[in-house]
Amino acid sequence: MLEGLIKNADIIVENLGPGSMDKIINQDRIKQLNPKIIYLSIKGYMCGPYENRKSLDFPIEIESGIAYMTGLKNKPMRIGSSAIDMATAMMGVMLVLDKLRRHESGFIKIGLFETAMFLVGQHIVTYQKEKRDLMPLNEENFAWGNI
Repeated sequence: MLEGLIKNADIIVENLGPGSMDKIINQDRIKQLNPKIIYLSIKGYMCGPYENRKSLDFPIEIESGIAYMTGLKNKPMRIGSSAIDMATAMMGVMLVLDKLRRHESGFIKIGLFETAMFLVGQHIVTYQKEKRDLMPLNEENFAWGNI
């Protein structure tokens, strides 16, 4: 049944744990069944030491520093929604749409952690400019403060 779906699909999107999809069907078999398919795989982390580690939105908020940015001093807090999950999905969809526009097929991997690091960019730039530890946004001026 899955192979029949793959043969007729334009896009596969999955966010299973690392290696889980390969236990069901691997990329080579997918490509055999449908060489024109676009495959989006959303994981906790892309390449690197944590590539095979499972993760979810909240641990990524902690690891990336977003929970620190949006919390209070010495009290990191969740954003209030699964914003990392949603932002990663949106970025993944943008990559899929780009492949569709270019009439390309292929495999796309996107990570929650890497998306979160993109989202903390303004905090990183402010830190580099001001050369001091920054307080959470709720404790001082907005991150672009005096730029």
